[in-house]
Amino acid sequence: MCSRSDLVTRVLAVLGIVLGVVGVLLSLNGCADLCATVGATRCAGEAQEVCAGDGRWAMVRDCADVVDTVGGAWTCCVGDDAGPECWPVEDCPQ
Repeated sequence: MCSRSDLVTRVLAVLGIVLGVVGVLLSLNGCADLCATVGATRCAGEAQEVCAGDGRWAMVRDCADVVDTVGGAWTCCVGDDAGPECWPVEDCPQ
């Protein structure tokens, strides 16, 4: 029969192994930027992103690819009434 301290030691050892494996897996994955709310949106630099069903951010649009008719640069900004959108850099409300 195991004592309580033996059980605690074993649980801590297993927990250490599990955390080590998780750490290795995250390092192999390049420390993926995870999200919690499917459908949430954000700006990530010049890109619009949405939280996908797998818990990862997925690019919707690269605003740098949007070309203004007068040749201006575009970026991702959060507007007053909406989520992330592509805006001309000089008009970005942030």
